[in-house]
Amino acid sequence: AVDGITKAQRFAVADVMPGVTDHKYVAIYELDTDDPQGVVKGLNAALPTMRMSDAIDLKSAKMSVVSAVSGEQTSA
Repeated sequence: AVDGITKAQRFAVADVMPGVTDHKYVAIYELDTDDPQGVVKGLNAALPTMRMSDAIDLKSAKMSVVSAVSGEQTSA
């Protein structure tokens, strides 16, 4: 476990927008922290000891940290 990460979920990329990405999977990590940069550093430090799937190509993986600018929207 990495301090600050409260949950994670992996998604398969749907093939409805060809050419948008070459990636087949996306992982979303939810953070609970005032120091997202520290969480990313902790995640990177933990990588050598984490049990990773062979399906993950770390050389082509990309990471972004985003924050909500609005509440969740649901259908009525």
